[in-house]
Amino acid sequence: MKEWSSNRKIYHLLNYILPTEDLDVVRTINDNFENLEDYNFNNIVKKYDSEEYIVSLIYKEGNNFKVFSKIKINNNIKILSQTYKGIDISIQDNLHDLIDKLKSSYEDIWKLTNQINRSVKLPINITVKSTAYEKNIKFNNFLETTELVSSFFIKDFDHKKINYRIIFNGSPKNFLDIIEKKNINIDTSKQVWKIE
Repeated sequence: MKEWSSNRKIYHLLNYILPTEDLDVVRTINDNFENLEDYNFNNIVKKYDSEEYIVSLIYKEGNNFKVFSKIKINNNIKILSQTYKGIDISIQDNLHDLIDKLKSSYEDIWKLTNQINRSVKLPINITVKSTAYEKNIKFNNFLETTELVSSFFIKDFDHKKINYRIIFNGSPKNFLDIIEKKNINIDTSKQVWKIE
């Protein structure tokens, strides 16, 4: 575990929480050894206060390693099975090389899952009550500071509402996830969305 934590490169994006040697975890894994691909690791992972996880089991036979990993990122689950042959991990450079290969494979999966398709231009129409001054300021600040908002403008306004037109580089779900984190509530029940 010490080697895993100390072998961090500047290009690594993921932070790892390594479990303590918990007898309950070891017992659970041993009891479910035959069906680890189907096993729901949420009971184990919830101890670490994380929605996402990488659970890796490493089987060593001589200088050969088989690594089984179950990875949950953005509610997507991926199973990864890798084999590394002829690695003498008593040589520290070999151990660091193996760790780097494993971390690189996890980083690649994370990058693929979180890849932003900037070629997708999603037009969004949102209205805000004209009299909701604080909401308008907060929403305008959100639009100005959100990297994935390509452009926005006010289409029209009157004494009741302001109509915004937004070009967003991503999916509607992505937009709603980002805006929800800013504590801005949107009613999406109609074609033109509305700030509540």
